[in-house]
Amino acid sequence: MQKFYRDKSKLFECNISVDGASINETKARLVLEFPNDRNLLFYGKIKENGKCEINIPALKEFEESNGTVILEIIADSTYFESWRDGFNLETNKKVTVEMIEKKDDVLVEKKIIPHVQIITTKEDKKSTVVENKKETPTSLLTDFKNFANKKKVNLSETCKDKDKYLKFMMEFKKHKTLTNNEVLKLHEEISSHYVKKLI
Repeated sequence: MQKFYRDKSKLFECNISVDGASINETKARLVLEFPNDRNLLFYGKIKENGKCEINIPALKEFEESNGTVILEIIADSTYFESWRDGFNLETNKKVTVEMIEKKDDVLVEKKIIPHVQIITTKEDKKSTVVENKKETPTSLLTDFKNFANKKKVNLSETCKDKDKYLKFMMEFKKHKTLTNNEVLKLHEEISSHYVKKLI
């Protein structure tokens, strides 16, 4: 079984001996017969010592398949089918690509916990409980809405257009100097409000 390739050439070699005819006037050709009745014909060179070389180029236009290869000799106008074998047409080098999906970082919501401090006054020596609450900063979603109002952007319409939405989101990210995680969290909030028709 012979092998020929779609992505590289192959040199087919054999020795030919001819009786009753001049080797210089003898011609050799290799025929590749495919199952779909499409044949390829390649002519070779026969040296004085009888060595025959036939170069088979890369057969890029053909799909991987198999068929029959025939060596034909023509000497003094006489045709000989001197050799026949099967062949496989295959790709010598194959590349396999496997896509690896990177999962986004899991966002952990930070909760603000109020601190309780006990203060004792000297005058009445009574204990007073004072609750120090940290001010909750304005949410990113509120800032986003305010930014949209300032820019006179209709959020409901913008969310329908992917390109406009991404462009405006990048503008807001730059304005607030947000991290990618903050942008992702904001996007999830916007999506939730959009589905609930709160935007």
